[in-house]
Amino acid sequence: MHGLQQEYLYLAKKHRLRYAHPAILWRRKGVRPPNFPGRRLAQAIAYLLSLPNLWDGINQEEETFIAHLSASLEQVPDYWKSHFDLGRQAEKPVATGLSKDSLERLSLNIRVPLWLAYARYMQLDQYRERAIDLLLQYPAERNKVTRIYKEAGFPLSSAFDAQGVMGLYQHFCSAKGCLQCKVGQAALRPKGPLPKVRLM
Repeated sequence: MHGLQQEYLYLAKKHRLRYAHPAILWRRKGVRPPNFPGRRLAQAIAYLLSLPNLWDGINQEEETFIAHLSASLEQVPDYWKSHFDLGRQAEKPVATGLSKDSLERLSLNIRVPLWLAYARYMQLDQYRERAIDLLLQYPAERNKVTRIYKEAGFPLSSAFDAQGVMGLYQHFCSAKGCLQCKVGQAALRPKGPLPKVRLM
């Protein structure tokens, strides 16, 4: 670690970089130790270093992509096999891999946004279709937001549905924009037929 710090200080001085925020400012509240930002960053770097070509890696078939992702996460530096966070030694050895469910979520979170952005930028619908197909392939994520919608009667049969309700929640529910949301309007509408209003 000391060598990395020295190299950073040298490059920061050479290129007149402003110092990055210290890692202490990273949000950790409510985050489980295996998901701490420093650890996730190390895993992302291990994955990127394992790819000779990023775009080819992202375009692999799903099973191949997940197998490669899983193998690359095992290649994190030994430091992360004994640490959950920067500068904090763990009491027991730390597993570097992820569960099958986590790998599938990671696949969605890496590939779908990149494919959608590429489809839009290059005007290639096949990448948009590929992103939608991948979302339809996996079951809906279970989290606080999807539970709210499921309890309200929304059928969430795939990750595509889950992404939809999480988008609704982020753009309308969190902003208290019920009147701008079709779902919110329907929920606020009184039961029975709407009264007829005569417009002048």
